[in-house]
Amino acid sequence: MFVCKQQVQTGRTRSLPALPDKLCFLTTLYLIHLLYASYWPRNIYLLQMFRLQIELPHVRQKTEWDCGLACSLMVLQKLLGNKFDNAEYEEICAAKNFGTSVWTIDIASIFTDYKADYVFCTKTLGVDPSYGQNSFYERTFNLDETRVNRLFTLAPTLGLKVEKR
Repeated sequence: MFVCKQQVQTGRTRSLPALPDKLCFLTTLYLIHLLYASYWPRNIYLLQMFRLQIELPHVRQKTEWDCGLACSLMVLQKLLGNKFDNAEYEEICAAKNFGTSVWTIDIASIFTDYKADYVFCTKTLGVDPSYGQNSFYERTFNLDETRVNRLFTLAPTLGLKVEKR
């Protein structure tokens, strides 16, 4: 999950946007954190006390596995506006070599390349081995485990902002 760096001042209320079709709710929610970090509480459990309304460009998922990429596109298009270059985004994703198995740390690395201000919070600094039994990951799990664990190990060197919580 992504969270902001600043705490919310009490009394601020906003309403949540209607979520686009077929997007993962939690993925959308943590990426929205990136946009208006000053409105979100650092303590995620206080999240339901606050509401936020953000107009985002709508990006549909192309496949069943790319919800994180679709959400990152919405956020980057909002942050960069006319400066956003879809071809550059595709090149960055291709260079990351995650194929069709995108992990949250991959999204963090994309945001790092765009110099977005974020913090990626996780319970596990690396791959949870139990994901190996998940049918979604079973074909690529061994390769993913090596690649993702390497990203976590190199996170400080690569400028990835990762915190264990």
